[in-house]
Amino acid sequence: MTSGAAAKLPTMSHVEPLEDIFAPFALRISCGPLRMRFVRDVDVPEIAAAIHEHGIYSPDQPMPFMRRWAEAGHDLAVNTLQYYYDAFASWSPESWILLLHVSMDGRFVGIQHLEAIQDFRQTRAAETGSWLLRHEQGKGIGTLMRQAVLAFAFDELGAQVLESGGMVGNQASLAVSRKLGYVPNGYRRCVHADGVGWRDVEMYRLAPGDLVRAPYPVKVTGAAAFRASIGLPDAR
Repeated sequence: MTSGAAAKLPTMSHVEPLEDIFAPFALRISCGPLRMRFVRDVDVPEIAAAIHEHGIYSPDQPMPFMRRWAEAGHDLAVNTLQYYYDAFASWSPESWILLLHVSMDGRFVGIQHLEAIQDFRQTRAAETGSWLLRHEQGKGIGTLMRQAVLAFAFDELGAQVLESGGMVGNQASLAVSRKLGYVPNGYRRCVHADGVGWRDVEMYRLAPGDLVRAPYPVKVTGAAAFRASIGLPDAR
C-alpha cells in the first residue's frame, strides 16, 4: 500500500458522534426542573433497578397496562433492552416512537413516549403514553412531563391532533387528560397480551388551542434534526 492510499484511511478524528448519526439522541426537552431526552441502551440497568426497587403500580389498584411487563423479574432488563432496540431499528418517517427518559431535579422518575399515528407527515397526529415510578406519583410530575411533550409536539412538530388513552378505572391517568384540556373520544376495546380477555380503554383527544400549558416555558434543543429524522421540513 502506498503512502498516498494510507493517507485516505479514516482516522479517529473523523468518527461522528452518535447524536449526528441518529438525530433523536440529540433531542433535549426541559420544562422547569424537568428534563427529557431520548432513552439509550445504557439507561436500561438504571431503569430496571428503579422499577424493581420502587414499582410503578399498586397491587390494590386497577392494572394500568395490558400486560404486567414490570413484573418480569430477571427478564425485565433484557425485555426493556429489546423493546428499546426495536424502537431504534424500526425508526422511519412513516413509523416512529419517541421514548423519553425523564428526570426531575436530576433523579430518574419515569418514561414519556410520543408515537406517530400512521404517517405523521400526513396525519399530523400522535399518541402519548407514560409511566412513573410509584414513589414519584402524586407530585404533579406526570402532569408536567405530559405538558412538556405535548407542547413539543404542537410547537416543534406541528401536530394537529394528540390522543391519549387510559384503562377504564385508571383515574389518575384519565384525570391528567381532562385537566390538560383533552375531550372524550370514545372507547377502544383491547385484547390482553396473553390473548385471553379484553379491557376497555377510555380515549381522549387534544387540539393545539385547548392545551393547558405548564407554568414553565418548554425549551427544546435538537428540534431541527429531529424533524428531519421524521421527514418534516425544517420550517414549522
